[in-house]
Amino acid sequence: MSRVCGIITIMRIIIIGAGKVGSAVAEMLSNMEHDVVVIDRDSERVQRCVSNFDTSGIVGSGTNYDILKEAGVAKAHLLLAVTGSDESNLLSCLLAKKAGAKETVARIENPEYFERFEIMKADLGLSMTVNPDDMAAGDIARQLRLPYADKVDFCASGRAEIVGFNVAEACPIVGMTMRDVRGKFGDVLVCVIKRGDKIIIPSGNTTIEVGDELHITAKPKNIVNFFKKIKLFTVKPKKVMLLGGGRIAYYLAEELIDMGMKVTIVEEKKARAEELSVMLPEANVILGDGTDQAVLIEEGIDDMDAVITLMDADEENIIISLFAKSREIDKVITKVKKRTLSKFLYDSLKIESIISPHWVAANRIVSYIRGKANTTQDSKIDAIYKMADEKAEALEFRILDEKAEYVDIPLKMLKLRPDVIISGILRGNDLIIPGGDDVIKALDTVLAVTAYNEDNPIIDFHDLLK
Repeated sequence: MSRVCGIITIMRIIIIGAGKVGSAVAEMLSNMEHDVVVIDRDSERVQRCVSNFDTSGIVGSGTNYDILKEAGVAKAHLLLAVTGSDESNLLSCLLAKKAGAKETVARIENPEYFERFEIMKADLGLSMTVNPDDMAAGDIARQLRLPYADKVDFCASGRAEIVGFNVAEACPIVGMTMRDVRGKFGDVLVCVIKRGDKIIIPSGNTTIEVGDELHITAKPKNIVNFFKKIKLFTVKPKKVMLLGGGRIAYYLAEELIDMGMKVTIVEEKKARAEELSVMLPEANVILGDGTDQAVLIEEGIDDMDAVITLMDADEENIIISLFAKSREIDKVITKVKKRTLSKFLYDSLKIESIISPHWVAANRIVSYIRGKANTTQDSKIDAIYKMADEKAEALEFRILDEKAEYVDIPLKMLKLRPDVIISGILRGNDLIIPGGDDVIKALDTVLAVTAYNEDNPIIDFHDLLK
């Protein structure tokens, strides 16, 4: 049975696998009061989670029924199987569902398994799957579609985008207030400003400064028009080089080829290069060392519009990204495993576009959990999007109750917390970038942006009110 603390339903969550994804989820959940048990064969990994996060730990296999019973699987609200083995994850979920777990989530990375998820879903009792590599590829593809942006998220059923970018000295919006921006550029709303280490949820009088990291919400077509007007618009890349031929490269190449881009993949292992050549006949697969600058020059890096470093070692990706930037490549995206490197890369090395696959997956899982933990009847979280180094977030609320206290009240009269802004209202198929006279109605999907407080995460729309 659920225990309720305020409006948060306390859930029993079992995490099988304390690797990068599992430990990231455990860290994110550590301040959310859930009853979390971590299972892993590696005792050091388990001890690290128990010591660093508010979890219990069991050393053993998630496919062992006795271990699952010891973890309390029969009363589990959710079991997450996120080891590096698809087969183990699927078996753990099947056993957990048979033992009484309410919901299961499996990490599945094999393209063949992943593509058959809908067929397997009902038989295995899966609530969702996560594929860190495919998710990372999707994030990169969105950035390449809007190359002037450092981060792009689709939200409100694809009707809206949240786009992050940095304000250079020559940008015409420098010195403008939020009210000025809205008046001049129409249905575009600045929802977050990151200024140094400070997060600002802007008011109408907030002024834009050089070096600000802005996050804006608008319809996709209005995003493009906005960047054209402020003279930051660049066409999407035509030639893209991927360094490293792992699963991310495969998923990403598929997407980019579908977008009409010419893709070159540099892979140093002969067997994998041959495999990619068969799976991706439209790509140019090069057998070579992606860390060898001479090889990259010979293979035409200077002719590329974008370079994506996808090798195993963070250090190699960083060094080659710096090399690509020195060759004046328009768009460079760097894969890193260590999230703690992000701030250093941005502040010291000026590497703006960074992707961390396991954190992408962990964020998706925790968003799902937070939506499930909503206990009120008048609103429900459908999605959560992180921005500004995860110091701010946008939350999609589905409004369920026409009698809720915040329904049919002009936003200018709604007593929101000062660190909250309503950046979008999806009503049917129409996205409204709201002003003060707009109202929230029952069945709307509302996009609310706020600074993130890990000690008091937003669970319900009421949390946004004073």
